[in-house]
Amino acid sequence: MTNILVVEDDFNSLNGLVELFYQEGYGVFSARTARQAVVTLLNNPIDIVLSDYCLPDFDGVRLIKEIKQRKPFTQCFLVTAFATNEVVASAYQAGARRLLNKPLVIDELLDAVAEPLPSGYVARPRYNRAIAAL
Repeated sequence: MTNILVVEDDFNSLNGLVELFYQEGYGVFSARTARQAVVTLLNNPIDIVLSDYCLPDFDGVRLIKEIKQRKPFTQCFLVTAFATNEVVASAYQAGARRLLNKPLVIDELLDAVAEPLPSGYVARPRYNRAIAAL
């Protein structure tokens, strides 16, 4: 099972994303701060991190840098309503696989996290189960 960590300080947004990924068949973990995210990442088998840019303790770009230092193969996605050229450049430089703009488009979000990972494994559990059943 592919595990995703959702990092979002807004309670309603966090719950909505957790429910969405759960319904899609992912193992879902959540954190409301960057520090909680790092602890969760270090103690669980996380494949994908979806993080908001604006977090209460430090920003999502710094979080991605920390993740990549500790677990470099974790796929990181940054969500922001503040997609300035500087934020975009720093996100990709930190190791973000993709930057998604708020408000999120659900199909775009699901397609982004389901893109084939470098190993060739597709991170969409329902898709993988359907293929395995063939």
